[in-house]
Amino acid sequence: MPGFSKAKQHGLYRDRNRFGEFLVDLTEEITPDYFLMDGIMGMEGPGPGTKGIPVLTGVLLGSSNPLVLDITASRIAGYNPMVVPTTKTAFFRKRWLQSDADIIYDGPELESLIKVGFRKIPVSGNTNSGLRFVLGRTKLMRKLERRPVFRHDACTGCRKCVDICPADAIQPLPSNKKHIHLTDSKCIRCFCCAEACTDNAVDVRVKMFGV
Repeated sequence: MPGFSKAKQHGLYRDRNRFGEFLVDLTEEITPDYFLMDGIMGMEGPGPGTKGIPVLTGVLLGSSNPLVLDITASRIAGYNPMVVPTTKTAFFRKRWLQSDADIIYDGPELESLIKVGFRKIPVSGNTNSGLRFVLGRTKLMRKLERRPVFRHDACTGCRKCVDICPADAIQPLPSNKKHIHLTDSKCIRCFCCAEACTDNAVDVRVKMFGV
């Protein structure tokens, strides 16, 4: 999906599992002959965009099998591949891989490539969609979630965050275009605003009070 057009899909598939299923559907419909992943420089910490921290991972990965490629890359970064929604969905569909034992890996010893201490993003362990629906509408529980927090001192008023938001949850104050207001009840936690901001004016963290 070129550029920031993916924000529209975040608006249609509003949780990470549904969005993951969409990406697997897309790959099944349009499957390239070969997949190449540039992992020479990786990104750790509070990515994406300018918030992430570049880190030398020193790998170039390639495969005709997208699932095997993602599983291998996840392990190098220190993730359990099954916590990644796209990987979990594709694995259980059995189109590209019947079992983990079927993976054929040709390269340096995988353990030697694993980045010890790689700063990973927090992963939610809640997979109960019904419970997520209820908690997502409980104000107190939403306050405990990571969400976009706008740094008004760094904002330049470019409106990139406003334009990309698929839920129309972000607007500048009429009296001050550099003061961005988040309507938290509308926010779907896609964090496209943080990715689009080139001024480091959007943090992704828990904020109990204020907007």
